[in-house]
Amino acid sequence: MQRTAQKKKMAVIYYGIQGEGMGHSTRSKPIIEYLKKNNEVIIFCGGRAYQYLSQHFDDVQKITSPHIFYTKNKTSTFRTILLNALKMPHFFASYFKIAGMIKNKKPDVIITDFEPVTNYYGLFNKIPTISIDNQHTISSSDIEYPDSKKVQKDETELVIKLMIWKARKYFMINFFFPKVLRENSYFVKPIIRNEVQKLKPSKKNFVLVYQTAFTDTHLVPALIASGEKMVVYGYHADIKNSNVKFAQFNEKGFFNDLKNCKAVITNGGQSLICEALYLKKPVLSIPVKNQFEQYINASYIDKMGFGEFHDEINEEIIKSFLSRLNVYEKNLKKQRMIGNNDLFKKLDKIISELISKKNKR
Repeated sequence: MQRTAQKKKMAVIYYGIQGEGMGHSTRSKPIIEYLKKNNEVIIFCGGRAYQYLSQHFDDVQKITSPHIFYTKNKTSTFRTILLNALKMPHFFASYFKIAGMIKNKKPDVIITDFEPVTNYYGLFNKIPTISIDNQHTISSSDIEYPDSKKVQKDETELVIKLMIWKARKYFMINFFFPKVLRENSYFVKPIIRNEVQKLKPSKKNFVLVYQTAFTDTHLVPALIASGEKMVVYGYHADIKNSNVKFAQFNEKGFFNDLKNCKAVITNGGQSLICEALYLKKPVLSIPVKNQFEQYINASYIDKMGFGEFHDEINEEIIKSFLSRLNVYEKNLKKQRMIGNNDLFKKLDKIISELISKKNKR
């Protein structure tokens, strides 16, 4: 009996994903699905990324991820530094876990979505690294920001440089595109999950609210006072309070609400913003304080006419935002917010070049 020959995999890829929040993992999922068609991909992540991706892939290795500490809807810089300093032994353990796996299967390339341990391993062992994230928009492009944010910008840029060093290429995933300042950096339109691409959006009379930091004490009172129907994710509750319904997170329910809502209220996390804009849903963004990346995302939503950016939230802001949905929807109709195929072609080209160069040695 003749056996069908298995197609030889092009490359062995180690894929590191930042575990803070959900955005890095949801963005990485369609990229990994594509890469696995022709390559062997081993995934390294921690935190919420591990919880999410281990449900979708078998070869997910758990490592320690940096964590951001929030208080009163504000990033606590001191506590964040202290918390991650205390986790240093775990970061070293994660590094040596990767080293142990490499003894059995050395990668041809490392891809990192703002995950530092895999990046440092690649750097120290001369394994070519590709960066795919949105954070490098801050350090590698000419973004607009007020002088009052200069210190935050400098601090954020330092963190970005410490997290990811000397990658071969930097792909910056975003919905806005300032002038690029580095030769090896490229903008790519948002990466959209296959499940979201299949949605057929409609406009029903409710607003989807997604909260990643649970310390904003003004949000829920403002939602209730607005009188608008709201479906809220992120509070680990499953109750209904007058016009506000708190939903436990599950992908099917979330996708259904994202598809049908008339608008989205969220922090400044990029992945949900991009998926909402892809579905032509206007966004009201209230970024977590001291989070410069979220501030930039929110400010460009406002600049581009896709929604609004506010430092605080109240009943009047919600009502004013909802009264202008037709303006934001008109602006969004002109946009095509997806860059999956563009990124996939670029990755195929780079990986092919790396393999060809390796075989010539």
